[in-house]
Amino acid sequence: MSRRKVTFPDTSTGTTSPNWTRTMPGPDQAVTGSLSQRLALTFLATYAALLLVVGAGQITDPFIHYDDYPALVLFAEAYYEKTLAEGRWFNYLWHLRGIETPAWVNFQLYLVGWSLFVAAAALNVFRTTGLRYPLLLSVLVVLSPQTTLISGWFNSLIPGIWLMAAYTVTALFV
Repeated sequence: MSRRKVTFPDTSTGTTSPNWTRTMPGPDQAVTGSLSQRLALTFLATYAALLLVVGAGQITDPFIHYDDYPALVLFAEAYYEKTLAEGRWFNYLWHLRGIETPAWVNFQLYLVGWSLFVAAAALNVFRTTGLRYPLLLSVLVVLSPQTTLISGWFNSLIPGIWLMAAYTVTALFV
């Protein structure tokens, strides 16, 4: 960690004095706070933006696309065709879990996983900057129309979103 002394000139006289000398952080100290603190703050801001945009009217009664009902009610046999046609084996195993949760719980799991993934990805991109750019990137990603469009299939997307979130968080700390 390098620190350097910087002397600021007096703007009224143009002279320098010892009173105007300050120790400034070096380039490797530009980021304040630990990485986990920055991840938590970015996650909370991303989750709040996602709740406002995607989840505002869907928190208690989310919209479910017709072909996502087998994923909601854990009807794995009906979901098996998608597994064969689209290669969703990880999703199929998720639907065999045997615990049926309400749609609003699944929607919150989806929103939390999506927010964690986007926040960790933004911090991976802007690892050495402050919070401004990761926050901006993560909020822009969750404000995109694609985020709203895919949210209707949240029951099917939960395992994939959480797998991506686990990967990006792991990549952030490795």
